[in-house]
Amino acid sequence: MNAFPPSEMVVIDIAGSAARIQCDDPSKSEVLQGLHFEQSSQYWVKSIGTPDARVELIRALVEVGVVFSEGRDWSPAELVRMFAEQGVVPRRYRTIRWLNPETYQIIDVGAP
Repeated sequence: MNAFPPSEMVVIDIAGSAARIQCDDPSKSEVLQGLHFEQSSQYWVKSIGTPDARVELIRALVEVGVVFSEGRDWSPAELVRMFAEQGVVPRRYRTIRWLNPETYQIIDVGAP
């Protein structure tokens, strides 16, 4: 299991029928509830009904400063990168990648 930054909202999945966010910071609960996420046992979860809803959710998540996880098979970061290249979401967003299970790197994509 990878270590997660304690004060960040990390998007774990956004390609499927629901978005999942890892966040253990209680001060972020209001933000996530405002975006209609519900807390499950391990993640904050929100259903995604349509492709347009996915794009709108990504825009909202970028605005509140989440980090999108890097990985394989349509990782959140890869999906956001594709939408940014298409011009439908902001070109400036943050990603996280793990160098090993205990070490991660947060990258500000599109920063000047």
